[in-house]
Amino acid sequence: MPIPATIGQLRTRIQDMQIGDYIYGFYDKSLSRWGVGAQKGPEYPINGQAAAAFDTGYFYYIKVDIGLLVADRVVQHSVTWDSLNGSSRIIQGRPEVFEGISGTLRSLTGGVAFTDAKGDFSLTDMGLGGWPTNNEWDKYIANFPVTIIQLGKNLDDVFHWREVQSWCQETPVTGLTGPHVFHATPAARVRRGNPKAFNNSDYPITSVSPTLSSQSFNYIGFRPVFEYKEV
Repeated sequence: MPIPATIGQLRTRIQDMQIGDYIYGFYDKSLSRWGVGAQKGPEYPINGQAAAAFDTGYFYYIKVDIGLLVADRVVQHSVTWDSLNGSSRIIQGRPEVFEGISGTLRSLTGGVAFTDAKGDFSLTDMGLGGWPTNNEWDKYIANFPVTIIQLGKNLDDVFHWREVQSWCQETPVTGLTGPHVFHATPAARVRRGNPKAFNNSDYPITSVSPTLSSQSFNYIGFRPVFEYKEV
């Protein structure tokens, strides 16, 4: 698969990364360990690997802000939010040390509701993104600077968001309405991005789509995030 379509560089150390740069990320099944800086096993498909067959593999982390790396793809699909947030604790976050750098491995935030044209809370999907508006999906993926995307490429060439949605941390507020809102209940969790069934340029990538936390689908999965303190 191609490297992330940013104008950044492939780095071997997190300390050397600038916004738009990328670095190998991996999961080593033999050690049950996540890490950075190495190609281990085959590259994960851009739509991820099924949880039942999840094995050693690599992907890329992209630096999107100071102290924040976001995977260029969902790496594992067909897995429930509950499972990811259970013993593995990779939804809300768990401590990790990558190449001597302490941080937290977790999922993105995606908002709890929709936003309106003023950036205020809305129960109705207006195609303008999630609320609060500073959620990480909208801030770092939907609004990734076009100035650091390679000429002739697009956002999907960077984050591969079209075919697989990403589980986010939040429980949606009740009462959300929209064409793809099915389970806006306390038992649901937010997912962001497009499933393959809605893969077209007119469907807004900023929609909030709640799904029951106990359900798994091959178009929803885990997109790793590594948050750390820069020195």
